[in-house]
Amino acid sequence: MRGLDKAIALFVAGVSRWVSSLGLLTGVALIALAFFTGWEVFNRGLLNHPTGWVVEVSGAMLVGIGFLASAYAMLENRHVRVDILFSHLGPRARAALDIVIALLILPFLAVLMWQGGHIALEAYRGGFRHWGDVGIPQWYTKIWVPIGGALILLIMVGKVRESILALVKGRRDSQSGEGRG
Repeated sequence: MRGLDKAIALFVAGVSRWVSSLGLLTGVALIALAFFTGWEVFNRGLLNHPTGWVVEVSGAMLVGIGFLASAYAMLENRHVRVDILFSHLGPRARAALDIVIALLILPFLAVLMWQGGHIALEAYRGGFRHWGDVGIPQWYTKIWVPIGGALILLIMVGKVRESILALVKGRRDSQSGEGRG
């Protein structure tokens, strides 16, 4: 069992590094999104000459940013949580609650990935495009739903592993739990 735990730990560490990099990428994309929006406001408001691409590209970017940032937020423990209850619990009770929460989130993630993947595949097969001058294929934006769900699921695997260690050994590794966020 020790070899399996080590393999899971290495896999989760790799995913965590990748999601951290994606967190940085979403920050850069958000800055670009703000610039595009400012450019559109300037062109539309002051020059009375709106661009034909900003609304469409910004909408597509926003979906990817939202789902990648959600995985990063999960990694860094920056997601919404009711700390009133959490702060009154001991380390083992917190670990047990983390496992229960993960089990409650799992069905939602499963449906999100399954249906999101199905919708993205249908958009790809149908050749559907967004309205606008650019005509971005719809699957470009829809694919972020199952990707984001899968990344959140992989991060949750690491969180559950840490919670199990906390329950069994009474400790958490430095890379998760209260150490991050």
